[in-house]
Amino acid sequence: MSQTEVRDAFDSLKAIFMLMMPGLIAACITSSVDFLNKHWLKDKFSWNRFIVGHISDITLGGAVYLGLCEMGVGEAGRLAAVYVAVSAGRPWVRRVIDERLGVNHRDDGRKDVR
Repeated sequence: MSQTEVRDAFDSLKAIFMLMMPGLIAACITSSVDFLNKHWLKDKFSWNRFIVGHISDITLGGAVYLGLCEMGVGEAGRLAAVYVAVSAGRPWVRRVIDERLGVNHRDDGRKDVR
């Protein structure tokens, strides 16, 4: 690869990242608020739970945001859809991921791997 090809690739990635930035910020804020709402002074703080939850929520929010960009939805609609997807769609996404990974939930709340 020549230097111009590398520079063009980084310019393309920068343009995509700047396009996604509002959706990623909205997903991060929504994930933080939901995390604090569910775990503030109730559970012992866990960096693992915090980071994994944020990464999955930001990935979901970015995918929703880019999909709606492609469909031509306005900025307010995209941000509202990211909020709804991250806050209300999380249980559905986790259930789908658990089914794909072969994880069953027991009656006592623990996970059991097939």
